[in-house]
Amino acid sequence: MNELFEFYIEKKIYITFLMEFLAAFTGSIFLLLNFKVTKYKRLFVYFLWSVFIIDFSGGYSLWAYFDNYQTAPFLKDSPFSRNTWYFNLAQIYFFVCYAYFIQAEILNPKLKAFIKYGSGIYLIYSIGLIALGSDIFVAYNLPILLVGAIWISVSVGVYLYDFLNSDKILFFKKNLFFFVFTGVLIYYLIVQPINIYSAYFTKTNPEFIEVFASVLRYANIFLYGMFILGFVLEYVHKSKPGGLNYKEV
Repeated sequence: MNELFEFYIEKKIYITFLMEFLAAFTGSIFLLLNFKVTKYKRLFVYFLWSVFIIDFSGGYSLWAYFDNYQTAPFLKDSPFSRNTWYFNLAQIYFFVCYAYFIQAEILNPKLKAFIKYGSGIYLIYSIGLIALGSDIFVAYNLPILLVGAIWISVSVGVYLYDFLNSDKILFFKKNLFFFVFTGVLIYYLIVQPINIYSAYFTKTNPEFIEVFASVLRYANIFLYGMFILGFVLEYVHKSKPGGLNYKEV
């Protein structure tokens, strides 16, 4: 499997895995050093570990390809030989989870309900597209991805509106989720436009693959870097003498 490792190194795919691991690991240290954390911050750390596991496991298609399907011959020429179906479903999971954390942090009951029910509609919409025969095995499903990205952008916008109209704005430097949601918003504004051209992600378009991989790599560095920054800043500020307790922020 040396070819697989060389491919990961050559395409710098390992950088994304490294950033995901560092974010989840930093979050775990954050939990170990703090006894008083909200349920949602604890769940967010668990979510980060799930993201790392999901992305790492999604490499099964590359592993099978470089292994010439010797270990998993049932994958060869099957709809599951490519991992597009896997990441189509994973993206739905990511969108719904981010929306869940966003609505949990919103104080206004009406805005909270708006995000909650809107996320439910998106989930039903996505499942409906798949059930009606949307081919998730061949390419990334653009309606699911674009609608999800738009919904997350709207959700973060609602969160920021609620945030700016509350006392939390006074402590934004100490608030983990402020950095998380800001990072998520910028990430999807960068990544989703290029997904429109995902149909060009083929062996006959190596230039596009290189551009796509570069954009995704740097976007992931930014996203998980924002998560790490949020963990570090919240811990540093709240560990100071007289720092705010977690219920206040």
